[in-house]
Amino acid sequence: MEAIFVLSFLAVIVLWVLTLIGLVSPKKFQNFRKSKPVTRGQVLLFGFVGTIILSIIITLTAPDPNKNAAIAENTTDTSKPSTDTQQSVDKPSYEIISDDKRGNITRKVQVELSKRLTKQQLELIANQIKDADKETYERTFIMYRIQGEKSVAAWATTHFDPNLEIKFIGLNADDFNKLLSLKADVDGDVIGMWISPNGLTDHIDVIYKKGQQYFKKEFYIDATMKPYELVKDGNTFRYKDPNETQYFVIDTNGDLEYRGESGIVYLAKKIESY
Repeated sequence: MEAIFVLSFLAVIVLWVLTLIGLVSPKKFQNFRKSKPVTRGQVLLFGFVGTIILSIIITLTAPDPNKNAAIAENTTDTSKPSTDTQQSVDKPSYEIISDDKRGNITRKVQVELSKRLTKQQLELIANQIKDADKETYERTFIMYRIQGEKSVAAWATTHFDPNLEIKFIGLNADDFNKLLSLKADVDGDVIGMWISPNGLTDHIDVIYKKGQQYFKKEFYIDATMKPYELVKDGNTFRYKDPNETQYFVIDTNGDLEYRGESGIVYLAKKIESY
């Protein structure tokens, strides 16, 4: 149908050209009519009738604009993120918990994040925090923690000393996703699995039961530690070694409290929370 539409449109153009030539010089069409001379009125009538016929054909064969729009929409390149998505990636949210300044010498900022970020995202936040203060400091130290995770050390730091240096104590966003996809297999019945932000770095803690014994095993993205035997007392688990003062409590939310002589040292969220 589209081919007929195009041909009809071209035919109209040719018809108008021939009609114009016939109006200027009717004798040029005399070869098509031997009996009587061709008049301008006849040429005009021919052009008028031909235009009406071709217009009807063009109308009937014209492509549907709604159909073309639907095709264009379906073939739109979806490989590129939308503007809103790009902005959410480029501008992660954060909250400044504390901002301590000592003259123009040092500035120490504590920041809380809702989730782990990439190096590029941390660089963006660091520069935003630094540039938001009109004062100039010789050194600016920025520490980041993850919301809901009580850890001993910061998850990451971005220090201007004086140039920016980004350091991850825990796993960055990409490596953390690898950790979540890790298969933490144990030889026994799993009591619980948690993401621990402490130790060498972020890792999975698994407490499981084998026979009448309880064990705790740590899984890192590039290593698996030897299991430690535990002694269970309700929701409390202690190392079998009496010299170990650290112990673990599964709280009412299912999270794992790491406790010591001073109380809760830090909290490991259950893996289902991520």
